Amino acid sequence: SAAGLYLKSMEQAVLQAKGAECGLAITDKKRAAESWNPADFANDLDPAHKNRHVVFISGRHAYLKDVADSAERCRSSGFANVAAVTGDGGMQPPPREKKRLHHTDSIHILNQLQSRGDGFFFAGAAANPFKYTPASIFPQYCKIMKKIRRGTSFLICQSGWDMIKLQELRWYLEMREQHISLLSRITLLTPESADDIGKGRRPGIFISNDLAHILRKESQYGLSQFTAAQWRRIQIQAAGARLLGYSGVVVEGLERPEHVQTVCSKVADSFAEMKTFDDWKEAYLEYLSRADMAPY
Repeated sequence: SAAGLYLKSMEQAVLQAKGAECGLAITDKKRAAESWNPADFANDLDPAHKNRHVVFISGRHAYLKDVADSAERCRSSGFANVAAVTGDGGMQPPPREKKRLHHTDSIHILNQLQSRGDGFFFAGAAANPFKYTPASIFPQYCKIMKKIRRGTSFLICQSGWDMIKLQELRWYLEMREQHISLLSRITLLTPESADDIGKGRRPGIFISNDLAHILRKESQYGLSQFTAAQWRRIQIQAAGARLLGYSGVVVEGLERPEHVQTVCSKVADSFAEMKTFDDWKEAYLEYLSRADMAPY
């Protein structure tokens, strides 16, 4: 299929990338009924490298039997690295239609993944530390602890730009002696995706007023200048996450194989440039010192 060929071209870029160990995040249910099961079209990937990749199992528009089917397909295809997500993001349907949709919570997905008790799956889950009120912060951290108790081995953070909140999550888990792997998600912004986020079309992702102002200024100088600024922002975020104790980053928005090679090269360069926290802090303040990353 076209999707399988595209995925294989991206895998080749991953295998040839220099400077950083990387794999593919194979996501699920972005457009619900139009989506194939990710384990199916990912099945053509090189069996020798399937342990590099992470397959997302989404509860969006799915019953528990559908989740069980996805888990078995991943098992038979040899994909042990999976991430359980409730999957309520993306474009939302009209209110009347939404009432007829079914979602399976990520907690139940994790239970399903661990149901055999054979330890085959290295299961992860999502976390969103970018919350700013008690009414949103406390339920999020409560849900994180539930996921850990259900056998989560790693957490992938929602995309965001507030490094202080990434530090907060790291501290929260360390204070509770929960030493699991954390992955920071970073978005390679385009003018279109930035506009979508600003208009609320990407639930759970927020851009502060200061950052939105910066992005508008960057877009005034042309697409090449805008893109160069986003690559630099990714470098600062990746190096900062590493120094805060994160195990890796998940970069979304890479649409072509050359993007994969570019991001690996630039992230490796950022590690060489910002070896200490003081090095990173100087680069961050030079680039973003006037920007408040909180959305309000």
